[in-house]
Amino acid sequence: MTIEQTKIGWGFWLKWVLATTVGFGICVIVSRVVSHNVGEMIGSKLDNSFIFPFIPLLAGFFYTICAGVGVGIMQWLILRRRVSRVGWWAPSIVAGMVLASVLLLALSIARKYFLDSENFFALGMIILLSLGGTLAGVFQWFFLRRQISRAGWWVLASAVGWSLGAVVWFSSWFRFLGILNAIGLFFVIIMGAVTGGALVWLLRQPVNVK
Repeated sequence: MTIEQTKIGWGFWLKWVLATTVGFGICVIVSRVVSHNVGEMIGSKLDNSFIFPFIPLLAGFFYTICAGVGVGIMQWLILRRRVSRVGWWAPSIVAGMVLASVLLLALSIARKYFLDSENFFALGMIILLSLGGTLAGVFQWFFLRRQISRAGWWVLASAVGWSLGAVVWFSSWFRFLGILNAIGLFFVIIMGAVTGGALVWLLRQPVNVK
């Protein structure tokens, strides 16, 4: 039996983009405050330590985890009204970012390439966010597939949204966008717009009930 879904308007898309942006904004504020305070306390002590070369990647790891928490919670607040049993939404994003970070730090070839490249931080962050967003989409697919038809498309939407946003954020081609891009505003808007649009389409699909 096929059940038609309640029509989801583009108002949902706008709420999704705004919620994602707010969640990311909170992340930016918290991470900047924490990193500044930690940097003042222990920064000079790490100059000659063995982890000094990894500080940019570790900072990126912390930043993405914080982003996963902020974005995930705000997205969950919007999605839970439309889809039941999505309590693992935010943890899925965090898990995707953690796993992506572990893979990048554990793979010797990838680690050597990032550390030897002059632009390793930008390239590393693009790959980290792209891989993390894709893995988060896979984790979220596990519970979306039970409630949404064609949920497999969510993995693609998550991968495209996070990857495209990351390229705009860290690629030198988009430096002309200025300070708004430097703080990640265009990243989160692009990511939210792509994933929100995908959700609007997915939530409009009929559900097959056996």
